[in-house]
Amino acid sequence: MIIFNGSNENAEDIIECAGTILSTPYASMPYMRDFGITSEAFTDFNKSGDGEYYTQAVDQIEAWEERASVSEITCITDSSIIKPEVVLEDGE
Repeated sequence: MIIFNGSNENAEDIIECAGTILSTPYASMPYMRDFGITSEAFTDFNKSGDGEYYTQAVDQIEAWEERASVSEITCITDSSIIKPEVVLEDGE
């Protein structure tokens, strides 16, 4: 889940773009081989906030979506599935 707490008038587009970044397997986009999240990041995802997913999510949003920056990533547990909740704010 992605939440945008900024004032940018393109909030819906920013959320969509961030969702694409965070759901795309790393190196799977032709001509954009540095785009996406590695499969290892999903296996290293944990509730403590120090996993590889956190690092890659912040790095990828900073690299590909200049209109937003990550302010917080938390976990939501749905049954036995842990899902990230990424909170964005206006970028620089």
